[in-house]
Order: sequence, then structure tokens, then C-alpha cells
Amino acid sequence: MGLGRLQRRITAIRSGREQGSIIPLLSVLAVVVIVLVIGGIDVTAAHLARMRLYDTADAVALNAADAIDTSAFYHGTMAEAVVVSTATVRTTAQTDLDRRTRPANVTAWVLTPTTGSPDGTTAVVSLRGTVELPIITPFLAAIGTQVQITVESRARSELQ
Repeated sequence: MGLGRLQRRITAIRSGREQGSIIPLLSVLAVVVIVLVIGGIDVTAAHLARMRLYDTADAVALNAADAIDTSAFYHGTMAEAVVVSTATVRTTAQTDLDRRTRPANVTAWVLTPTTGSPDGTTAVVSLRGTVELPIITPFLAAIGTQVQITVESRARSELQ
């Protein structure tokens, strides 16, 4: 039974009835490869934008951690780290962010409400960026959405 089927297949191939059956397969394979390449390009661009946002958030958090809250520092006891408040962290972070140039592919950025100091000595900077991806952004704009990436960085200035 299996041998007869194989012989019919060989006969069909030799007679030319199976000619051209590779074209639909190659077409489907080409579409799959194109989708994978496009996806790879956009995923890589999103990851690079995310890393650039992390770099910015780290730098802003380090500057905010050095922004001492003078009213708390001079009226309180000596702590192990620079005393910061949510207000000083937010003000310093916003000022620092306004001075910086946005990285490539980042069209806008804003501090999120979680930016501040949860414990009085740690500066937390949460940054949300709107990212423009090379290929998919026009399609997303057509449906009214954008790619947004949120990163968070923490810093603390130790006193010695």
C-alpha cells in the first residue's frame, strides 16, 4: 500500500502534474521572513529606546539624590544618607529632565506620579517615554495609539 502510493507520486512528478507547487510555499515563506525581519527591527529599536530611557532615568535619579531637603536636614537629626523629599526629588528631576536632549526615537517624555522619595533618603525617578519605532509607528498612528515605555531608577547618596 505504501509502495503503490510512492510510485503514483513519482509518476505524477515525472509527468509534470506537480510542476509549480513550490511557488505558493516560497511565497508563504517569504511573507514569514519579511514579518520576522520587520518585527526584529522594531523590537530592537524599542529595546534601544528603553535602554536610553534607563540611562536618562539613572542620571536624573543620581542628581535628585544629591538634592538635599534643607528644611528636613537642618531641623532633623543626622542621617546616614542625604535627606531628600518627594518635592525636592520631583523639582530636581524635572529641572534636570528639561535640560536634557531626548534620545533618538523618543518623541516625548514625562515624569510619572511615582517619582519622589518613599523613605526620605532614596530618590525614585519614574520616566515614561513615547517611542517612535521605524516601521510600525505609522500603522499604530492610524489606529490612534503610541508605543510608551516606562522605566524607574533609584538612587541614594550616602554620607561619609
